[in-house]
Amino acid sequence: MVNCTWGVETGCEVRGSRANAISGDGSLIVGHVDASGWRGSYWSNGLLAMLGEDDPKGWIGSANAVNHDGSVVVGGIAGDNGWGWGEDAYIWSPQSGTRNLGHFTFSCEEIAPWDCEWMPEIQFPAETYGVSDDGSIVVGRAGDFWYGFIGFIWMEELGMVDFNEFLQGQGIMEAYTSALIGPLSVSGDGKTIVGWGTNSVNMFSFAVTLDQVWVCNGEKSQMVGFPGAMASHLNRGAELGMCATDRPIAP
Repeated sequence: MVNCTWGVETGCEVRGSRANAISGDGSLIVGHVDASGWRGSYWSNGLLAMLGEDDPKGWIGSANAVNHDGSVVVGGIAGDNGWGWGEDAYIWSPQSGTRNLGHFTFSCEEIAPWDCEWMPEIQFPAETYGVSDDGSIVVGRAGDFWYGFIGFIWMEELGMVDFNEFLQGQGIMEAYTSALIGPLSVSGDGKTIVGWGTNSVNMFSFAVTLDQVWVCNGEKSQMVGFPGAMASHLNRGAELGMCATDRPIAP
């Protein structure tokens, strides 16, 4: 715990800290220090250190998860939106520092047409909540309680992809009738993703297992292993999901 650090003009500059996750091998604890915002931090070998000193604003948001060996940490509030705050999800590692994964941007006509006069684009801040053991698969959500949320999955070969759209491309009908807006954790092997969603009736929990997925190779739908074989096919020019002619008719 970090105790209050008092500034004569600013008051309590550091009000405390919180641990959010621990690596599978117990070597790294991650979370945040409450200092004019939740600033990402980690604890290792008896020492507390801050994350994101290489970020444009000099810090990144709370660390929400860490992989098995402590080599990959994920969270949000990275980058600088010009207001001393960040809107981007991140991956952080002791070796390479902060990697900014970005956020989602929509035209106001899609999200809030009544705001178009003063806000032509709506930014959905992104935050990561889960990471696979090898750090190659990250899940999280973007948005806020005013405009709504979308879930996402990130891989090097995909970038940041709307989780519902990812599953729709796999022919999963529930992804057409429900909004899986909160992927919050992913298994060590990256194949099972859990979280929460909503539909016209209620909110619910979900678990999605992706042992194999569809890719479109030269206008032919092909099922391949996930995540390794999928990544290889995408690197060779395949497109994610079933080919358009094979996809189910959306309800």
